[in-house]
Amino acid sequence: MKKLSILFLIVLFSSSALMAQFEKGNCFTAGYSNLGLDIGNKKTKSGGTTVDDYKYSEFFIKPEAGYFIADNLMTGLFIDFYTEHYKYESGGDDKYFKFLVGPVARYYFFQMNKMNFYGEGRVGVGFDKSTYNYSGGSTEDVTKSTYFTTRLGGGFTYLMTDNFGLDLFLGYDYDAWSTKAEEDVDQNGAASVDKIKDTWSSLEMNIGFVFIFGN
Repeated sequence: MKKLSILFLIVLFSSSALMAQFEKGNCFTAGYSNLGLDIGNKKTKSGGTTVDDYKYSEFFIKPEAGYFIADNLMTGLFIDFYTEHYKYESGGDDKYFKFLVGPVARYYFFQMNKMNFYGEGRVGVGFDKSTYNYSGGSTEDVTKSTYFTTRLGGGFTYLMTDNFGLDLFLGYDYDAWSTKAEEDVDQNGAASVDKIKDTWSSLEMNIGFVFIFGN
């Protein structure tokens, strides 16, 4: 039993010494696999005829940034930002916008070679808005939602250099949102309003990159 205790202390102190990258005063940034940009158009070909269906543009980014307030303990902010626009050749278009922000905390508790294991949690709030303009522009649907999100899990950072690494996160994600839908029957008609509350829970996996700089 005494030998196991000594071995545990040796592993603990050696891990703390190796994780100098995560010391107090360093800065932390991360970006994940679901950041990107997509612009294009969709076409349908039937026989010898090609028809343009719609043009679209998408942009989404999910960065994290923070500061090590103590050795191995990072606190900071995350941002989820997403826009989408579809414009149909037959007339009308769809637009979607989403924004989430909140605090995030990560603690690195063990290192094995270049693998640095951590636990992470975050809580955020935000909103989204969807607008659907129908052909001719006489009718428009607007849907607005307010968001609450929380995520808890862990993963590891594989350091390829002293400051740059590949990051993998796996955890539980819970989202709750309240939706307010307005529908204009026509330009002179009265608007109807519906309120909907939804919740969503899921397992989430993200793969991205981490950059640490400072001391």
